[in-house]
Amino acid sequence: MVARRYFEKGSLHQFTAARVQRMRDDLRDMDADRLLPIPVEDLVERLVTKYSLAPLTIDGDAKRFKAVGEHTYEHEDTFFQSMVRVAGIRAVLAVPFAGSRELLDYTPSTSVGMHRFETSIEDNDMCFGLEIRPVPDDPQDAKTALDRAVERALEPWIRQAAYIAIDVQQYNAGLPEQVRPAIERRRAEALRFHGLLGALDIPLEPRDPPPTLAVALTQRRIDLPAVPKTAKFADEPRLDARAYEEILDRLRLMGQVIERSPAAFEKIGEEHLRFHFLVILNSLFGLEGTASGETFSVAGKTDILIRWEGKVLFVAECKVWTGAKAVGPAIDQLLSYLTWRDSKTALMFFVRQADFSKVMGDAIAAAKAHPLFKRAERASANEARLVFSMAGDTTREVTVAVIGFWLKPASANIANRVT
Repeated sequence: MVARRYFEKGSLHQFTAARVQRMRDDLRDMDADRLLPIPVEDLVERLVTKYSLAPLTIDGDAKRFKAVGEHTYEHEDTFFQSMVRVAGIRAVLAVPFAGSRELLDYTPSTSVGMHRFETSIEDNDMCFGLEIRPVPDDPQDAKTALDRAVERALEPWIRQAAYIAIDVQQYNAGLPEQVRPAIERRRAEALRFHGLLGALDIPLEPRDPPPTLAVALTQRRIDLPAVPKTAKFADEPRLDARAYEEILDRLRLMGQVIERSPAAFEKIGEEHLRFHFLVILNSLFGLEGTASGETFSVAGKTDILIRWEGKVLFVAECKVWTGAKAVGPAIDQLLSYLTWRDSKTALMFFVRQADFSKVMGDAIAAAKAHPLFKRAERASANEARLVFSMAGDTTREVTVAVIGFWLKPASANIANRVT
């Protein structure tokens, strides 16, 4: 058994800082055409997984002796001024350990004094050489002496591992906030290089709102450049995030109008409900670069669409709540319209049941159970923002705003709605 010393290459803080820099270097060296198609959150997850550290754990309960034997030592007898041979015990203690092995070389911010850390590593074991001399005459005393030797060998290592775990936990917890800005900077650089920064968003130019709705529906102008035709990275359009939020605001506003007048909509079906949303959207938004008088069109009985270059850029679906079993097919229908890499949608449920909160909880849970669900970005009592991938291509993401509106009978008090 050949032992070596540990925790002598520098501080753990310096090591983790260098590790973050390697992550940034990896991003900088990543080819833009490989980087850009990957959704940001997917790339965050990959890099966090790659650069996280597993804390050092020492399983003292699973310790075992690999060898125990008698050994003869030379000992100086000061009285007779001569060397004599005495019997002793030599043992090799093996203790399983796990974690990132690089951690064995760096000193944590709190460390175990001036202890000399020496051991050998064999597979997944730390191996300690123990010696007891001379051998006590009583077997129980010999066992006690060996137990004490084991404790002396392990105790500083276990303390050191605990100190390392504190530093590693802090590093791992802060890693996503190091990774995400680095990705966003690298993506911005790649997009600038390709001449695409901000150029893929389809502009929604607001129309002048009708006089009766002017106060409630004041709209900002969204000016964005046209889609380039020569970029190396696939020049797929996407709906500007700000425009998406403003569309959702208008959907919410119309939904609230319906909620406040439930008697007027009590017996209206999905197709007629959709018509009210379609009218308000087309009265407020115009799609720059199109000659059509209607930015938003219809498909099937429940869907509202924006088309661009013959493909669907945005889709909203109106559904009267019939149960959680209808959520999966509704999401499948939304996804079936879409082909662009970054598509945005809305799935609106009109709830006539008394327990609105439970219905929305069931709706969101059913959406998350969909096989293409990736992550949730935000949630409230009556709305959730969920991200799905397209079948067969996890780099193509679809954002679905699941929104609920309560169409309780007019006799009920709408103020009871949970918000």
